[in-house]
Amino acid sequence: MKNCWKILDIEETTDVDIIRRAYLALLPSFHPETDPQGFKQLRQAYEEALRIAQSPAKSVWQPEEYEVAEHEILLAFRALLASDSERFLPSAWQRFIQQLNY
Repeated sequence: MKNCWKILDIEETTDVDIIRRAYLALLPSFHPETDPQGFKQLRQAYEEALRIAQSPAKSVWQPEEYEVAEHEILLAFRALLASDSERFLPSAWQRFIQQLNY
């Protein structure tokens, strides 16, 4: 089967409401009497997306992992700007940029 997210025309998510809304939006395009294969494929994609969304092991990227790093980078940036002794030093900015690469 094709990627269920492509069939539903949404990004990978664990939000069941988003999955349901995508399915319901596409449903009128695939009537079971006029397009049984399309209807079956859409239904399988919907069920697969729900299975993935409700599985205990999340296969979706979790932004929380990166929010902490982003917060730390912003703190370092603000600290560098606030430092009268390092704000205009190219070496201080180079160290900051190296932090972004990790």
